[in-house]
Amino acid sequence: MFQRNVAFDGILNNIGGFGKFDEHDGVTTGTVLASPSRHNPNYFFQWTRDSALTIKTLVDFLEDHKFDLSKYRIDLSTVVEAYIYNAYNLQRVPNPAGDFESLEGLGEAKFMPDGKPFEAVWGRPQRDGPGLRVITISKYLNLLKEHDKVLLHPGLHNETFVYEEILKPDLEYIIKNWKQPGFDLWEEVNSIHLFTSLTQLKALKMGLEISKRNNDNEFHHVLTKSFNALRFFILAESGYKSHSVPYLLESPELVLRGERSGLDIASILASLQAHDITSESDSLDIPFPVEDSVVFNTLIAMINDMKTFTTAMAHPKAIHGSSLLQLPLSSFTN
Repeated sequence: MFQRNVAFDGILNNIGGFGKFDEHDGVTTGTVLASPSRHNPNYFFQWTRDSALTIKTLVDFLEDHKFDLSKYRIDLSTVVEAYIYNAYNLQRVPNPAGDFESLEGLGEAKFMPDGKPFEAVWGRPQRDGPGLRVITISKYLNLLKEHDKVLLHPGLHNETFVYEEILKPDLEYIIKNWKQPGFDLWEEVNSIHLFTSLTQLKALKMGLEISKRNNDNEFHHVLTKSFNALRFFILAESGYKSHSVPYLLESPELVLRGERSGLDIASILASLQAHDITSESDSLDIPFPVEDSVVFNTLIAMINDMKTFTTAMAHPKAIHGSSLLQLPLSSFTN
């Protein structure tokens, strides 16, 4: 219980309006800050990817506790809905990646805490953000329906509004761009990436369910075609699974150029984020579930690679635990 509360307090302290920061600090309500640190390093920004993954943790907590809001000191649904409303506004902010009308602005990686665009040079576009946002928000809407609850934030109106104004643009972005290169979740490499593809596929699957629920039959048909095309690409064309190595390749193009081995913890994260542990259909519909041998082989290969790479792993008697870094050739670990 203590550890849970410490972890949750850490999350909420970095969400505008619910912790240490609010609009008086230049932080919009619902903004999920990467860190309170503003200097050396400065992470006082909101990343599209990180925000979606963080809020999904809160949604998972609500799911695990059957939407019992008494399980934590504040109403977590208000936090989630503040994030959703903030996402609605961010989608419409013109930024260096593009604008809302063209949908290209949805591929922007990060924004200022007050919702203004981040104008500096960065690795953009990052095409996993819209899919992760769809996963998080769709899961919350499904949870509301399951427990016979409704949206309470005055700016969100109802499920149809959220579907039409937030989820559908993100899904349209995925349909338009799933085969286009973008920067990976480490913001280093502009290519096609397993993490992006798998989370996009999961988002399309969730979009199929919610579009059907909202009687959007024409768009449901478009989603079906895109889901099948992306799934085929992942399995047959992408090179994510190679006959030459027993593990998954996060960015196959880099392997073909001889720049990297393809090993990346992002491949494991992709499997975890694209498959809901409570969904049997995910393992059938979406490639590379955690029980797939190639995912296990990837984990083992990562461990073996780190043993030879890190000094700590080379002297196991000197450590009391272990962890996996991102990948040896990343600038994060160099």
